[in-house]
Amino acid sequence: MSDHDPILLRRLLELRRFPLLAAAELGELATLAENVVETSHGSGAVIARPPLLDEIHLILSGRIEAGAQAHAAHGAFGLLEVLARRPLAVPAVAVGETRTLRLTAPDLREVLEDNYGLLLIALRELAGRTLAGRGGGPWGRRLARAAPLAAPLGLVERMIVLRQQAPFAPTASCGPMAIGLGRPAPLEAIAILAYASRETTWPAGSVMVRSDEPARSAHFLLDGNVRVLRPDHAPRLLGPGSSLGVIEGLAGVHHAAAVEVVSPVRALEVGSAVIFDVIEDHPELGLSIIEALAGELLDAAARADAETS
Repeated sequence: MSDHDPILLRRLLELRRFPLLAAAELGELATLAENVVETSHGSGAVIARPPLLDEIHLILSGRIEAGAQAHAAHGAFGLLEVLARRPLAVPAVAVGETRTLRLTAPDLREVLEDNYGLLLIALRELAGRTLAGRGGGPWGRRLARAAPLAAPLGLVERMIVLRQQAPFAPTASCGPMAIGLGRPAPLEAIAILAYASRETTWPAGSVMVRSDEPARSAHFLLDGNVRVLRPDHAPRLLGPGSSLGVIEGLAGVHHAAAVEVVSPVRALEVGSAVIFDVIEDHPELGLSIIEALAGELLDAAARADAETS
């Protein structure tokens, strides 16, 4: 960015006012400023029509409404849909005179792929929002298996386990109208995570996770069952195929729940620092995780709207 370019300087200062970008490094924020285009929309103007949505709008002033969803100044319209490659369900309309900074989906991907700091901001933001939507606790599922997993696991078996786990599992395409990120987690990155992982065992009655401690590792349950305990929630039982600490580590927060071992557990453990190192070297992994988290947030919002309608 030229030191004497008043337009780019003004855009940079405007971007800094967005809470999401307040901590962004100046150089990366300047890169973002070079890729956005300022647009103006009269009151009642249709900004986007279903189903295609191939750009996001960072709102400088005014308001954008899309059905029950409303986005005010210093918010971002279309961010989740573009990141998750989801179609727009209803038209988006400007409410009052509205000014935005428009960023196309391909440019958004390129900016995130080339700027680790911005990629990290997006990961932490979406992971934090995902945790809030889950009530702050871990989330899991039981995977169907014909037979118990062999012990110890080889590299290929570890890769298979990770590829079955959210948020590393491939995300479904939205069909011919799909836009945006569009690639599953790269196998090379999954292989590095698998190589860096280690198997851990926990006896019945032990505590795997204590509430309020930092999320330093992700655990993927291979065998056994655990009980998730929070003062404000009913106890929850999780088994093989569940994960602990993945989203907390991405969000950079402490565990909100304690996890006790009900029956002897064998788990695959990956350090949170290792995950971030791999994401820095393989940003496609970060983009794939972002896509999965954005999709989960959209699904949660759709369920909430259905329950209230």
